[in-house]
Amino acid sequence: MQAEEAARATGSPGVWATRVNFGKAIRAATRPAYWPTLAQVVVPTIEHAPALRAVEPATVIDVGANKGQFSSFARVRWPGARILAFEPLPRPAARYRKVLGNGARLFTCALGAEDGQMEMHVASRDDSSSLLALGNEQKSIFHMDEVATVKVDVRRLDHVIADLAEPPALLKIDVQGFEFEVLRGLGELAKVVEWIYVETSFVELYTGQRLHDEVAALLSQLGYEQSIEHNVTVDGDRKVQADFLFSKRAA
Repeated sequence: MQAEEAARATGSPGVWATRVNFGKAIRAATRPAYWPTLAQVVVPTIEHAPALRAVEPATVIDVGANKGQFSSFARVRWPGARILAFEPLPRPAARYRKVLGNGARLFTCALGAEDGQMEMHVASRDDSSSLLALGNEQKSIFHMDEVATVKVDVRRLDHVIADLAEPPALLKIDVQGFEFEVLRGLGELAKVVEWIYVETSFVELYTGQRLHDEVAALLSQLGYEQSIEHNVTVDGDRKVQADFLFSKRAA
């Protein structure tokens, strides 16, 4: 989730990203619980707190965990919750382990609709890497490029943590355009996942990605309804992407 709401509204998310991260670090530094994370030069994603104010999970599933930015926030926000995280790239995964230690369980695979292997397209900013190739819009709006590819294992979510997630669970997905495929692998875990917090796009940032309406339609089929839109990114007068909280529809 590439910048926070105040900066995204400027229309220049790439230019503002460093300044925003510094501002978050300063705010996080007022909380001693975040000091170990900041000591590892990782800034917790405290900007998500307003969208998740009413969420109280027993399990947090962090898909696209990178260096532990969201997991660090989750550990402080929900200290009693079990954290299950996914990060396939070796360098951010190593940093994640330093940041979270025994406070989370990390799986070093990507997630999708089927088990197998795929090429990860590594971006010049590693938290923007994807199983889809970076498109021209991603490169120009966020000022980055594709620097390498690496083969990674891909698993279905329900094949990995079927017996590990206690209800109610929060599923956070930040996978740069591959959200639809991750959700296709939810399977029986929909029975324990009460909330899904996902970044979706209105513009094709990655080649072949499913846009917000398709992701929202799939979530509706799975029994979830949209409740909050947060952290909106704009590019000029275009809405580019946002974070959405979906909650399980009442029976």
